Amino acid sequence: GEIKNACKIFVGDREYRILSFSQKILASAAIIDGLSDHFNFYAPLMIDNASEIDTDSMYALSNTNRQTILIQVDDNPLTVYSI
Repeated sequence: GEIKNACKIFVGDREYRILSFSQKILASAAIIDGLSDHFNFYAPLMIDNASEIDTDSMYALSNTNRQTILIQVDDNPLTVYSI
């Protein structure tokens, strides 16, 4: 009935909560990839606020073994992006 912290996530020597948005997305994707490899189940990765992701992180996301769906605000509702 209560919530307890099971672990703290660090990327290098930095705690997850102080990472930039892009770094948090990459760390989360790495965790999901590890679980996917362990359970041999690969689901698409959906990322909201994709316009906030920097170019280097976007490139790193394009090199994963999964379909990545980016959700971002755009003036043209018919624009489709795929990586």
